[in-house]
Amino acid sequence: AGRRGLRQPPAMPTTGLRTQKELWGKDPVFLAYAKVLVSQVLALEEATDDGAELCICWLGARAVQKVEICGVVIEAFRREKRLQLRLDDSTGVVLCVWWDTSFASHQVGRAAAERCAPPLGASMHVQGQLSKFGGEMQIRVENAWMEMDPLAESLHWVEARRLWHHVYKRAFRHPGLARGTRAAHEASTTTVPPSLSRSGAAVAADTSAAGGSAAVAEQEFLDFVLLAVRDVCSELGRAGSRRGDRAAGGAGASYAELETVVRRSWRSDMPLELPGALSQLVDLSCVYVVDEGDRDGRDR
Repeated sequence: AGRRGLRQPPAMPTTGLRTQKELWGKDPVFLAYAKVLVSQVLALEEATDDGAELCICWLGARAVQKVEICGVVIEAFRREKRLQLRLDDSTGVVLCVWWDTSFASHQVGRAAAERCAPPLGASMHVQGQLSKFGGEMQIRVENAWMEMDPLAESLHWVEARRLWHHVYKRAFRHPGLARGTRAAHEASTTTVPPSLSRSGAAVAADTSAAGGSAAVAEQEFLDFVLLAVRDVCSELGRAGSRRGDRAAGGAGASYAELETVVRRSWRSDMPLELPGALSQLVDLSCVYVVDEGDRDGRDR
């Protein structure tokens, strides 16, 4: 029985644009522990149908194989060679199976290789691989620890919801592949056959460039905005380092700061509105939005 009082997370879409399978290995989310809520774990849709015990599932638009949850232990008991936990984070209850490791098997006595069950009511973080047994989604534990901070579960909720809205809902697009595809397309549309005369080649190039000049200008502007983001973040990081801030090196640029830099440095008319350019960079996984800010986005 889950605890009450916390609003449920948004439902996960089952259709729409998703990360291409050949890009899974390049996606940082696929290789890391995705911070999620228990209700999201229970609603995951399998991305493969190979029948393997360990699962690869769709979390929004991203393929995931490992997750991290935080909840309260409502059941803990031992079975042969494993410890079984049930964690409740108020959105649902999930079974976590922690197999006894083999490194302690050489020690004297079976108890040396067994883990002790945590007390009921303890708050725990669990990291592990997704698996399915008897049609029920569960977590095969790789790391787990008890959490003493009473706000840890709330902080996990906030981080899981932020990642859902800004990362997991968006398909991963490799920046290099995206730029290469666009460059190849532009090159194919502006190629002039060598049989044309010099004057004819110039006319043909001008004609084809009329349709491709807008795309070229937009790509140059996107590259410029990305460099501006890096420059502003680097400068803020160096400033924080000089002040001795703990967050030095992890600084981010606000929308207002970025808009000031772009309008001061970009000498011609912008081919894209800055919010649209940032949205494209987010879709390409070049930048991430940490905070959406107020309604007009000035504090984004």
